[in-house]
Amino acid sequence: CASILPSDITPEILDSCATGNLGQELIAISRHNTESLNPPHTYVPWVVVDKKPVFQNYDNISAIVCEEWARLNDANPPPECSKLASTPRQRVSGVCTL
Repeated sequence: CASILPSDITPEILDSCATGNLGQELIAISRHNTESLNPPHTYVPWVVVDKKPVFQNYDNISAIVCEEWARLNDANPPPECSKLASTPRQRVSGVCTL
């Protein structure tokens, strides 16, 4: 993933962040947020949109995000959302249960 970062972020800087205090703090925050999910996650990936789990409804994830965007912003969703009705959904397979 380092190849997609800005050019001034070297592998050494990335490694330093990941293994340093900031990286450890971010891991602890992520762990706390994961353990605080309600309902608790029972498999991976566990996708949450506006604090609500999507469960295994991955085929409709784009539509769910667009609907939430419109609700949260009290406005029409971006133009990309209008293409969802005509775009075939790609089936996502594989869920790792815990």
